[in-house]
Amino acid sequence: MNDTNVGNNKMPSPLKKSFAAEELERRKKKMGSRYKLYIGILVVIVGIGGYALYSRYITVKITTTVTEKRPSIAVLSFVDMSAEKDQEWYCDGMAETLINALAQVKDLRVIARNSAFAFKGEHRDIREIGRELDVETVLEGSIQKFEDNLRITVQLNKAADGSHIFSEIYDRKLEDIFAIQDEIAVLVVQELKGELLDSERELIKKHSTENSEAYNLYHMGRQLWDRRDKSMLRAIEYYQQAVELDPNYALPYAGMADAYNLSGFYGYMRPKDAFPEAKAAVEKALEIDENLAAAYASKAFINLFYDWDWDETEKNCKKALVLDPDYAYGHKMYSDFLGYKGMSEKSFAETERARKLDPFSIEMIGNLARKYLTAKKFDEAKELLDMGLELQPNSVFLHNYLSQYYYYTNNQEKDIAIRNKTYELSGSTNHKAILGRTYAYYGYFEEAKEILRTLLEQREKEYVSAYHISSIYYQLQDEKASLNWLEKAYEERDPGLIYLSKPDENSDLRYVAIWNKMRLGELRGE
Repeated sequence: MNDTNVGNNKMPSPLKKSFAAEELERRKKKMGSRYKLYIGILVVIVGIGGYALYSRYITVKITTTVTEKRPSIAVLSFVDMSAEKDQEWYCDGMAETLINALAQVKDLRVIARNSAFAFKGEHRDIREIGRELDVETVLEGSIQKFEDNLRITVQLNKAADGSHIFSEIYDRKLEDIFAIQDEIAVLVVQELKGELLDSERELIKKHSTENSEAYNLYHMGRQLWDRRDKSMLRAIEYYQQAVELDPNYALPYAGMADAYNLSGFYGYMRPKDAFPEAKAAVEKALEIDENLAAAYASKAFINLFYDWDWDETEKNCKKALVLDPDYAYGHKMYSDFLGYKGMSEKSFAETERARKLDPFSIEMIGNLARKYLTAKKFDEAKELLDMGLELQPNSVFLHNYLSQYYYYTNNQEKDIAIRNKTYELSGSTNHKAILGRTYAYYGYFEEAKEILRTLLEQREKEYVSAYHISSIYYQLQDEKASLNWLEKAYEERDPGLIYLSKPDENSDLRYVAIWNKMRLGELRGE
């Protein structure tokens, strides 16, 4: 097996498969004693980005969310009516800015961007959209741009019957774009709530930038970041260009922090390169706007996966949600933290809340599916994954969890096939390593060793996670090499280390030392 076919969907030969099945049984017996959970690298790959979680989470109790009674709205992506059809960034930016403005209004539930944009390019009935997003009203619009002239059309509709509440046309100059956004947001709130507090009006009219080019660059970066792949490195470039044009524009700094965070998390950058950049960006964002919820959520991510500071993680999660109670990613971040603390029911409630706020977000769908998997609610998990993959058939994030579904339901062949496809879609060394350890877990040692060999070669030229290399050695039963690489992972502050399992009486002292230095016992409440 060579590196060119690591990502294919072929199973090893039937003869080797027979041997592998026997070897797996032998290894399971052996793992029951000396190898028992000495490291948190289980084949059950259920972490945020496709890593491992400890088995304690399988006792999650599924609860039911109470339906909220407050006005609700979804702002759809605006339609580009320009002759050249080259104003997508502007259309998405207009809608997202309105979403952010309306989210400042107390007692108004606003559907998050990812879910509202799920209907982009589709000609769907307003009543159907309202049912799927569980909202009372839907705002839609279009933008036609010619030179520096704009025609913006907006329409607020009742979701129950599709009837219009109002329809407005704005013929203005390009420089008036922010004033138009203010007018639309104020009009919507007045229709839905009947009144607008002075403090809410002030928040709605608080612009992050008056520079339309910086505004566009920020939204271009957001679209790339949403892909959750190497595109986030390009997103950083757009964010940097935006702040060069307007150094006091806070949102691109928060976006930069998110992009650096995930670049370090997914292995596209060295953690010691990515996370300090994320820290600098988030501090700059908060220097400009101390009430920016997204920046506190970004800070919590750094605290959790790089600083290993559990108190600061919790503090910044809560701060984000105080500032914006309807911030879906904030609830998702807090859910993760609660999960690591072993507070399974509270963690599930936060995951469910995040999904309700952003029902068509691939990240929220995947995280809820993960909770169902660990609760052994396999049918519910599969239904969610199928729905998500219908929305984004090539989602690496969802294929990762689909592989886990097949692991849990004892379908070895499909588990390996989907794990192959996940690596093929991502091209990520992290997913390549996960494929390697999956092969090793099922007893296909030659395939695992070949992947390990290529990763070690790659590491001489580029960053490859030491944690993931350690995980392959562990599944190959090379405890000494696994621990050596685990110590390297600690030196490199690898974010995967947060998934380590609690040591027992058989654990190597070097493993115990890493556990203690990270204070993981404090995080788990042990």
